[in-house]
Parts: sequence; structure tokens; C-alpha cells
Amino acid sequence: MKKIKLLLISVMVFVMTGCSFLYSAVATNDGYDIVPASDRPVYRAPAQQERQDEHFERLQAFDATHRQRFFNAPVWNVDNPIPGEVEVDPDLIMFHGAWYHIVESMTDEWIGITAVITLPQVRLDPDRIQVGTDRYLDNSSIYLGVTGHRESDVGLIWERMTEHSDYINISISRQGMGFRPFWRFINAQGNNVYHNAPWQMTQTYFFPGDTVRMSLLGTRPEYCVMHIELLEPTTIPRYVAHRQRLNVQEEHVFVTPEFEAPGLISGPMAFKIVNAIDQRANEGRPTQPTNSSIMGAIWHSAFLFREIGGTLYKVPFSTERTKTLSAPVAEGFITDQTHALNRTTGFRTVDIMPQLAVDYNPFIR
Repeated sequence: MKKIKLLLISVMVFVMTGCSFLYSAVATNDGYDIVPASDRPVYRAPAQQERQDEHFERLQAFDATHRQRFFNAPVWNVDNPIPGEVEVDPDLIMFHGAWYHIVESMTDEWIGITAVITLPQVRLDPDRIQVGTDRYLDNSSIYLGVTGHRESDVGLIWERMTEHSDYINISISRQGMGFRPFWRFINAQGNNVYHNAPWQMTQTYFFPGDTVRMSLLGTRPEYCVMHIELLEPTTIPRYVAHRQRLNVQEEHVFVTPEFEAPGLISGPMAFKIVNAIDQRANEGRPTQPTNSSIMGAIWHSAFLFREIGGTLYKVPFSTERTKTLSAPVAEGFITDQTHALNRTTGFRTVDIMPQLAVDYNPFIR
């Protein structure tokens, strides 16, 4: 039976990833041209006027203050050592309650991170449903994080959405249909603060197969912003159709208000990228076996930001300066960070398939 199960899993992997070679046509750096906020068409639904105005003002402020500095920063020559860079310590603490793959830098003088990623396909286990509801016990998230005095996580989470652009009779789905931005941070008072981009802001919807740039940037001491923008839209038919039904006229871009990141810029910080199957109400408990799978995530590039000799540089988020953990067991993941591009761009791929961990027992740690 074990051999049969492995054979079925192998077939499943082939079917779900058989077109992965097509991704080689996608740019493997972050040199995309982005339309300034002042040139973007703006559509404001009556019920969202104030919220859309505030977001548009944030986009303009970001473009005026931060875009040129961060996104046009030169790339550090990987053959040159960085003066004073901290050496990599391979140890990472495992946390229980989810299937996740984390890549983390050392705690050092970094002030931000940016990455270009093709978003994965999400298949949630239909046998894992919360009792008395129709809500899945598993969910998908893909995000960036920073840790110093406190911790912040920002990125995209599989969430409920609306399916149409009828702002009079607008309603939200009962199940997740795509990715929406979230940001979570612990402020100086120790309070855990969580936000989602409003589901009514359909320009902040992102779908499997989309290639997006996701950034977490230090804007001034103790503060940062998250910035996410669509670079290349998905070609997966069901998501193409969903986006067409929404009839979104804005650019697909989102920037948060500034939020607290105690220690950022004023001291050393560690940055991370994470692919995860989160498990509802299970944090800190044994990670549960599941038939959910998250397939096809491609990190085309990932760069840290650091000032060196008075100049801000992008430094490749490569295996040379990162540590990696697949939890709870490595057998539930298919990853590749040995590609030649990893050293210069931080390229890596991540598939999460807990079914592969056929011997996993959640009660044996």
C-alpha cells in the first residue's frame, strides 16, 4: 500500500508541475517597469470613495519617496565580501502547528527585502473541515517577515473574495478564492496587530499564476511598509475569468500605511520568506497530516537591502547568507534552491505536499 500511495503522489506531482518548465520565460530579476501612481487610472466605487482616496494618496507618497531609492538600487557584486557581514548560523527554531518552509537571513544591518514570485496553486483537503461549518481547517499563505525587537509578517493569504463588480449587490464568497494582502506586527507595547486589505478593494486580489513583486521596506527608524504589485497576470483560465468578471480598472497594487517595526534601521534585523499551509486554531500544537497541497511557487528573485559605504544596495537572498527549514518534516516539501541563479538572484522553488511524508506522526517530535 505504501508503494501504491507513493506512486499516486508521484503522478499527482507530475500533473500539477508538468508545465513548470514554462516559467523559464518569466524574468528572473525584478527589473519590471511600473507605472507611477499619478498615471494610473482610478475607479472609485461610491461605497469605497474615502478608502480608495486614502490608498491612492499612499501610492503617490510611496512613489515620490521610496520607489526610486529601493527598486532602482544597484545589485551588490556577489564576488565581493560585505564588510562586517554576520556569518550564517544554520540553526532555526521549529514552531509547531503548520506545514511551512522558511528561509531566513542572519540578524544583521538589513533594512528591507523585496521578492518577485509566481503564486502557487492551492488545493485544500476536503476532509479537513471545521466541525459545524464549511470552513477548511487548512489555508495557504506566502509572506515576508522581519524580526528584531519585535516580529512582523506581511504578504498574501488565501482569502474570501467577491466574484463580480456589482457594487450595489456586492457579496463575499464563503470560501477562499484567491490571495489578498495581510500585515501583522507587534508594536512597541507588545500588542499583536493584524490587518487585511479590505475585500471590497478588488484591485488587491491576486491569483495563482500571477507574478507579483512583494516588498517589506524600512521607511524610517522603527517603521516600515509593505508594497505588493502585479507584474504579470495569471493565464490559468478560471482565474483569468474571475478577474475579467471583476472588471478592475486600477493597477493591481497595494501599499500599507506605515506600521511599527521596533528596531528596524536603528539596529540589526533578520528577514525571511515563508511558504505555508496554516492550520486553523492549531498554533503551537502538533502539526496535523493533511492532503492539502500548495504547488508551483517560484521565487524568481529575492534581495535584501543594505547600506554599504553610504550607498543602498540590493544583496541576493541566496543560500550563502540564509538558513532554511522545512517543518514539521522535510519529506513534505519539494524545494530547489541549488539553481545557478540562486547565488545572483535568490531564485528558488517551493512545493508543499504533506502527503509525501508517509511516515509522519504528529505525536512524535
